[in-house]
Amino acid sequence: MSLGELLSYIESVEHGETILMEHSSTDPIHMIFKSLLSMVKPCNPSILIVEVLDTLFLIKKNLEAFGENTEFLDSLDVIKAGGAIEIGNVIKKFEVYEDPHVYMTSFLKALREYYEKNDFTITFLLGVEKLVNLDQVDASIFPLYLGNVIESFLGHGNRIAVYFVNRELALSSFLAHMEEASTRVIEIKHEKGVMIAKIKKSPKPEEYGKEFRVHLEELASLKV
Repeated sequence: MSLGELLSYIESVEHGETILMEHSSTDPIHMIFKSLLSMVKPCNPSILIVEVLDTLFLIKKNLEAFGENTEFLDSLDVIKAGGAIEIGNVIKKFEVYEDPHVYMTSFLKALREYYEKNDFTITFLLGVEKLVNLDQVDASIFPLYLGNVIESFLGHGNRIAVYFVNRELALSSFLAHMEEASTRVIEIKHEKGVMIAKIKKSPKPEEYGKEFRVHLEELASLKV
């Protein structure tokens, strides 16, 4: 399937959905992130980035290494969980080296306040799997916290959420919770300069197993 068909698929996503993007450590997730920002731009949404432990900084550096202009990141609203390097317009920052119940409550409050102030928001969550690997986090409990967050906003007509999760870093139980709570699950791979996006879960049964194959040069040509 071509870039045009991928654009049509993105346009078919309904308000209130949660999309899980599963990728590896070597997938060009920086290009995919930038491309998705470009694809959703015609909808004129508010864009909110939730990033964990400087994941947005890593995306910026990878884009720059690819020769991309990253000035578009400066205007994005960002909720920052841990880390030291601020990218974009950081509207809320909270530490993750404390009781998960404390910072997840703070996170939920910040999300609700943002959604209440904006008519329609697309939220990108980056690096959330890193939270599970922190020493003070109970890996058996944290996925339930995050699952509750996802489920609490499912069906809200004024937002769409896109979760980028590194499947190589995520615990299997955490990934399973994320897949269960999401309306769509897309597995990202790449080979020989081609991005492959496979639909693992969808509200439409006929979409299960479909693949989109797009050359990275085509993704790079999309401007934010």
